[in-house]
Amino acid sequence: MGCTNNVWDRLLDLLGKYDGDFKVDIHSQSAWGGQLRLTIEDMPGKPAFSIAFYKGGGIDPEDVATQLIDEAEKWIAEAKIKPLSTTEMVKRYHPPTSKEDV
Repeated sequence: MGCTNNVWDRLLDLLGKYDGDFKVDIHSQSAWGGQLRLTIEDMPGKPAFSIAFYKGGGIDPEDVATQLIDEAEKWIAEAKIKPLSTTEMVKRYHPPTSKEDV
């Protein structure tokens, strides 16, 4: 989907469009696993809606990230999910401080 091939740039691109988080950890002596959670809807006055993708058995953190990003990008394309709007992202990180800001 994105125009970059670097896995970490792709991850930052997804998180910039959908917000969320990425976690990776070691599951055993030779396997890594992780989770990618993306917020796909965050309307004012309603609970946010997120989707999480899980992977296990990766050879290293980059492998896990690549698998998660590939799966998320495929799902987003098939479901035709649009990125959060700039307004949604601003409200998420800069909540109103007074009644006039609402």
